[in-house]
Amino acid sequence: MFYSSLILYAPLLSRGLVITIGVWALSALISTTIGIIFGVVSKLPTMIGQICAPPILCFVFLWRAVPLYVQLLIAYFVLPDLLGINLSPIAASIISLSLCSSAYVTTIVRSGISSIPNGQWDAAACAGLNNIQTMRYIIFPQAIRVIAPIMVNEYESLIKSTALLSVLGVPELTKIGKNIIAHYLNPIPVWGIIVLIYLLLSGCLMLLSRMLDGKYSQKPADNI
Repeated sequence: MFYSSLILYAPLLSRGLVITIGVWALSALISTTIGIIFGVVSKLPTMIGQICAPPILCFVFLWRAVPLYVQLLIAYFVLPDLLGINLSPIAASIISLSLCSSAYVTTIVRSGISSIPNGQWDAAACAGLNNIQTMRYIIFPQAIRVIAPIMVNEYESLIKSTALLSVLGVPELTKIGKNIIAHYLNPIPVWGIIVLIYLLLSGCLMLLSRMLDGKYSQKPADNI
């Protein structure tokens, strides 16, 4: 029964899976870019860092405090009225996922940078490097050993969050599954297949996280 259901529903579910992975990949790319920039800038021991840190921390608090479900509704129903623009469900979803995830990525990057001893900054200064050069060549390359495995966990959380996009009508995996159930009235195999797909996706990311964790835990950070 399960095999026959898989053959029957696979074409429809594959379309939803493509949209799920596409939205997830683009959101992950945007959130990683924003999170790294915000995390690095807010930890710079310079005037720029001191000025930018408070608003960045406010951004992190706001987007972590508000549930993603509420952010999706605001992005799709409120933001277009405020800006006078039209947003498709997918565009609103990518904006919400990216901003929400970037707040967590910023926190991860900040924590990774904070894990590097302050003596590294002093040693780099003695070597004639300025603060930006120290961050680029000394601090961040070491912090990435801490950041990388945790980032994969954030990506795993992000791909599971895509299931909420059905509230906006985005034809992702969960939404397609609901449509199939409404048509065929056969929920058990459909949900079983969807659960299996999410397990496979999360399993791949979890394996990647463990590989990175093992790789970096075996290589202590080089001191300057």
